[in-house]
Amino acid sequence: MEYTIDLRNVKDPESMHDIIEYSLPVPEYYGRNLDALYDVLTSMPSGTIINIYMDSESDIPYLKRLTDVFRYAENDSDDLDINFFDPEQLS
Repeated sequence: MEYTIDLRNVKDPESMHDIIEYSLPVPEYYGRNLDALYDVLTSMPSGTIINIYMDSESDIPYLKRLTDVFRYAENDSDDLDINFFDPEQLS
């Protein structure tokens, strides 16, 4: 499966988790925190690809922590591929 998460223009943790809930198959009991996100990511089926679009110049501290969780999950999971894209740099 391949998923796309667009985190451009997010301003706060709540909106980030709103987008994650919309973009990924999270359980009903998703805790809307970084530990819960890690659990979701590390339970994804083998071969999952997640493409994340975000502004690399963002100064939102929570966004940095969020991207770290994606990277940790990718390192800790078999065959989970997470790609980060900055649309400004793609132009």
